[in-house]
Amino acid sequence: MIEVLQNRKSETILGANKTYQMKRILFPLLCALIFLASCSKGKDEPSYFITCKIDGVEKSFNTECSAIHSIIDVSELINIRGADTKGSHPSSFGIILSNGPAAKPIGKSGVFTSTTKDFEINTQYLDLVSGASYGAGTMVSNSANEWGVEIENQFVLTITSNDGNIIEGTFSGDYYYYSGPLGDFIRITDGKFRLKVYPE
Repeated sequence: MIEVLQNRKSETILGANKTYQMKRILFPLLCALIFLASCSKGKDEPSYFITCKIDGVEKSFNTECSAIHSIIDVSELINIRGADTKGSHPSSFGIILSNGPAAKPIGKSGVFTSTTKDFEINTQYLDLVSGASYGAGTMVSNSANEWGVEIENQFVLTITSNDGNIIEGTFSGDYYYYSGPLGDFIRITDGKFRLKVYPE
């Protein structure tokens, strides 16, 4: 009887040791998998981003990308910006939306174009590789009207959500060389952004 109890005790201890050893193996493995998954998500799907296609070529401006939302009395402004590389001379991208013309609230979502009367929107892509600047928006559209030039793809900004912490949306349009509607232009399509909002 004593021998049987000892055998059972030994089996119990052996089983417990096996379970402990398995936990020692599985726990670091699980931690490694979680770490790899988080790294993969951070690499492939950044939390905050500005992406688009410039003449069909994919481009991202994820370095120091952010949005500043300024409200002073009835004046409201959203400044979206980002760069494509770190360093002293990165190419950059920016959009500024203002309610200046009519002092209407921008709101948590909406569609804003170059020809919108109640809001002013201007955007610029600065390519420091070629040293060229391209612009679109209200100022370019107004200049085009003065010169009798038709812009095929007016700039369109769609804010799908803005809860005060994160702003998301899309954008597209024809960007003209140094904002001159009589010159060459690049076409930006499939623009998307998700940015942290900083009040000012």
